[in-house]
Amino acid sequence: MTLNHLTPTDVITIFKDSLPMATKPVIVEGLYNPVGNKIYAGVWWYDRLHSLNDNYELTIIVPQTIRVQLNHGELVQLQGTIDKAVSNSGIVTVQFRVSDLLGKKENELSEEERERIKLLEEKASLPSLDVDNSLKRILYNGERKPRVLLLYAEASITDQDFNAGVQAASSVIDFETERVVFSTTDFFDKLSRLDSAGYDAMCIVRGGGQGLDIFDRPEVAKAVMNLQTPTIAAIGHDANMTLTRKVADRNVGTPSLLGQYFKDMVEQVAEEKANSKAILVNQVKKQFEEQIKTLEKQVKDQKETSDKQIKELKDATDKQIALLKKTVEDSQKQIQEKDKAINTKNEECTKIREENARTKVELVKLNETLENEKKIARMEVESKLYAATGKIKTQKTAIVLLGILLAVVVVIAISIATN
Repeated sequence: MTLNHLTPTDVITIFKDSLPMATKPVIVEGLYNPVGNKIYAGVWWYDRLHSLNDNYELTIIVPQTIRVQLNHGELVQLQGTIDKAVSNSGIVTVQFRVSDLLGKKENELSEEERERIKLLEEKASLPSLDVDNSLKRILYNGERKPRVLLLYAEASITDQDFNAGVQAASSVIDFETERVVFSTTDFFDKLSRLDSAGYDAMCIVRGGGQGLDIFDRPEVAKAVMNLQTPTIAAIGHDANMTLTRKVADRNVGTPSLLGQYFKDMVEQVAEEKANSKAILVNQVKKQFEEQIKTLEKQVKDQKETSDKQIKELKDATDKQIALLKKTVEDSQKQIQEKDKAINTKNEECTKIREENARTKVELVKLNETLENEKKIARMEVESKLYAATGKIKTQKTAIVLLGILLAVVVVIAISIATN
């Protein structure tokens, strides 16, 4: 099945167009509150109309011509049509578009009724405390029990349903009780003191019967409304919609329903916790399954990549091994050739050394022969030299004798010449 892809704008537009508009005029009665501070298109104002008997209110779109006739706090009858508006965040607002002012009942309200209306308007302007979610969050968290104060009338007697509900919830909620007289000054003092005691919720509990008019007094309702502690009203019977019930943060109706309220809340939280655990388990399981699938895919992809890388590495390694093997073979061949050449050289060197040895022996013999020959030659030279020397000496003696003889001859010749 193909699903449509929508944007938030598409969803809001579809929902907005699907809401029917009430085109038939209706009459609405309520207390007028001019909250608008801006006129739209020079014609329309957005104000509020409060219900007289509870704290409900309605946004009304009022024409300027009708607005000038209305006063704050008046009980008015307006005619118009019901409209709706859907914001960009998807919030639907019911509106009443005023077309006519049918009547006003300003003089029919007493001072006390005006005070009640004012109190309801003030309550409507205050931020609402979400008691249900506040208590549920604490129960969900589980770090501590919610502290809930049950504020009874002094002589109030609670019924079995209330007690049974509170008893059922007491295992996870800490209930504390206080007795007060609602009509005395002590009530206001005690209410102020209890408000600062750190309770997570304060319950105003009062059964049906006489004396419920005290909860319609504005001063009692205002004291409850001004509490910082979230308040729960369980006062009287269902039909006894007192002012205090209207201004409380949570109105459960009767004390019996209050007991049921706590019992249902505890059971709902327990069930939602159990469902949350189951959902969490399923979510975790789903996440793990998705993670396992992702991991399996990653492992598969990684294995394929690894196998491819291993094959490439093996091929490259085989090529390198083959290349290295060839290189080794070539090297071995070269080494063998070099060894052969070296052996040849060694043989040649050995021959040369042997030749040199023989030559050395011959040289030694030759040297000895030469030495002998030198000695013989020296002896011959010396002998000849000696003989020559003797001969020279003989010649020198002969020369000297010849010189002497010549001198004598000269002298004789000179003597003869002089004579």
